[in-house]
Amino acid sequence: MSEPRRYRFTRFLLFCLITAASMEIGCISPEQPPICKQFFDLTSNQRSIEIKRYDLDTQLEIQVCAFGQHAGPSFSFEIAAAGPTIIPKLSERLELLNEKPGYLGYLSYHDELETLAILDVFHALAIDGVLKGQTQLLPELRKAVKRLDGWTRRSGEEHLRAVEDDIFDRPMQPA
Repeated sequence: MSEPRRYRFTRFLLFCLITAASMEIGCISPEQPPICKQFFDLTSNQRSIEIKRYDLDTQLEIQVCAFGQHAGPSFSFEIAAAGPTIIPKLSERLELLNEKPGYLGYLSYHDELETLAILDVFHALAIDGVLKGQTQLLPELRKAVKRLDGWTRRSGEEHLRAVEDDIFDRPMQPA
């Protein structure tokens, strides 16, 4: 094998390994689930109506897909419209995410987006004023924010501040 050919093969092999490793730890997200594709093919008006027809798990999955687009819309207010009845399920999902081992204590990118989606819904619930006095939520929410990194961490901290303001019945601070 000539040197340039060996070099090209080594580069190709290295590229394949890095890509595979990135997908495994969540740096590169796989293709969107079919429900997301179907949902985002709808018009924005149809989405606002359709999101309310799904169960909470599907709503969160769609929210994660939206966050994965970075400029995607948030459906937290539509999800939060169900009111305080969704708080136990949101807390349970957050607790499961907090128990995931993660790499060096951090979550995969998909798990970060799911955590952020849940925090976003808690933020919407806080704006609706339904979290007053529910201090038992704070340890799990704080733990979740600490496991985020980069832009998701900053966004999670904003959501946490709004939730704390509602729980302690303080006037909400502007972001």
